[in-house]
Amino acid sequence: IGFGAAYKILQRVYKFGGQPVVKDALTKKYGSEFDERFGHKTGQTLLAAISGSLIGIGEVVLLPLDALKVKAQTAPEQLHGRGVVNIFAQEGMSLYRGAGLTAMRN
Repeated sequence: IGFGAAYKILQRVYKFGGQPVVKDALTKKYGSEFDERFGHKTGQTLLAAISGSLIGIGEVVLLPLDALKVKAQTAPEQLHGRGVVNIFAQEGMSLYRGAGLTAMRN
């Protein structure tokens, strides 16, 4: 599996699998407070929005795979003959460039 496929699979599993789990946890802990303060419908909408935002911010963890996907698409010669462990060791934290903007976007 290439970087692009691995990134998309992990991203989808994380986003679509993680958001309901976070929403359930927030609802269990804060649901009654949100219902009292905002009403049931608005409270549930806010809990869904908050859980989606938290999942979006957490997606920064997958950013290195996205960066490698882009490199593989635009400059494949930079990755040719290098293993994943070698790439992560050499590139290091530079694979997280743009993490702030990704967190704000999501």
